[in-house]
Amino acid sequence: MFSDATFAELEQRLFSRDEDDDKFIHTALASEARWLVTGDQDLLVINTPLPVHILTPAQALQLQDFLGGDGQDLR
Repeated sequence: MFSDATFAELEQRLFSRDEDDDKFIHTALASEARWLVTGDQDLLVINTPLPVHILTPAQALQLQDFLGGDGQDLR
């Protein structure tokens, strides 16, 4: 799990060109989410390698694994 130091590091790290959107990245990372599903272009264009995959709703629905199937696994 994450230590308090990790949370402090995440809070200071900027990922998105819109700083207000960073809270969504921080939440996804802190919760160890596999996916962040969004229509926000400021999040979708992030090129930084992250352990969470940022997808549009349409992209997410194309993934068998996202829907609970035995298909493609992004992690």
